[in-house]
Formats: sequence, structure tokens, C-alpha cells
Amino acid sequence: MPRMSVTGREIGFSGICDVQNIREHIVSHGRLRRGPAIHNSAGGDGWGLSRTHWFRLEVGLWLVVSLAFALDGVTTTVGLQHGFVESNPLLRAAFAVFGSSVIWPLKAGALALALACWATLPRDERVLVPVVFGLPWAFAVGANLGLLLTL
Repeated sequence: MPRMSVTGREIGFSGICDVQNIREHIVSHGRLRRGPAIHNSAGGDGWGLSRTHWFRLEVGLWLVVSLAFALDGVTTTVGLQHGFVESNPLLRAAFAVFGSSVIWPLKAGALALALACWATLPRDERVLVPVVFGLPWAFAVGANLGLLLTL
């Protein structure tokens, strides 16, 4: 497993999703205060954000996810209309059977899954859901735009 050094400490890919290590790293660099979070109803040691800041962070991340969701759908549809081929074999099979318009119900299902995950997680970890779901869509938008610019 590839390893990388972060401030003299080695971590593997499994360390990237370790919420406790990420939280400790952020706190140690002074970006957040240590102590019970105001938003944490369980009274545990949270990220240290007030309810207002926590709400703004989550809303901002979900807006980015929504934008990536829409742009990925549009750029994929435009790319397919210009003869590009979907790289995901499951989506490629769905497009062959149902046409490119099936992308919207499939994306809506993925968004519903994201919201279900968000609703089941403790408040401190909910912020990770829009990041985990939004990053692949953002990368797909970048790849699609890169291909569309070659036209």
C-alpha cells in the first residue's frame, strides 16, 4: 500500500478517511478549537464549530455537490450526443438499453443514497458525505469538460 508523509507522520490510504486523525491534524494547526462542539447534542468532542458555522459549511458543500451533480449530467449528455462513450460499464449498459436520459434517475438515486447516508451519521461526521459524493462528480465534470474542449 503506498504511503506518504504528512508532517513527519506516515499514513496510508486508510488514514485519509480516519476522521479522528483528520480532526487532530486540523486542531493541532489551530484551524479549529478543541473542546465540545456547540452543535454536538451528545456532548462529545466535536470539530469545534458553532451551529452557524457548521450549517454554513454543510450548506456550502451541498451546493457544490448540487452543482457537480447538474454539470456532470449535462456534460455527460452532451458528450454522448457528440459520440463519446461512457467509461462506466454499468452506465454504458444502461445507456444502451434506456438511452442517455436514464442518467437523471440514476443520479437522483445516487443523491438519495447520499442523503440517506447523511441522515444516518452522527452530526460530526455528516460533513464527509457531501465531500465523498461530490468529489467523484467534480472529477467527472473536469474530465468531461476536458474531452468536450477537444471538439
